[in-house]
Amino acid sequence: MAKSQSRKTTNQLLDWAEQGIIDWETLARDCLRYMSEDDVADMACVGGYLDSDNDEQSYDEDHYDAEEDFILSEYR
Repeated sequence: MAKSQSRKTTNQLLDWAEQGIIDWETLARDCLRYMSEDDVADMACVGGYLDSDNDEQSYDEDHYDAEEDFILSEYR
């Protein structure tokens, strides 16, 4: 199956992970940290990690950004 040239970097990273050149866990962690919270929530819903709209709504209501709180606490 031919890989799309429009996803050249994506395909390269996937190839490296499949070959063991880079670690899957590190790649996933870096991707999640780079993405906005909205992007991560959308990916989690589309990918089936969150089962329903109720899960996403509950997540949004209960969401706590520990990193943001830490950063803000530095200035209090």
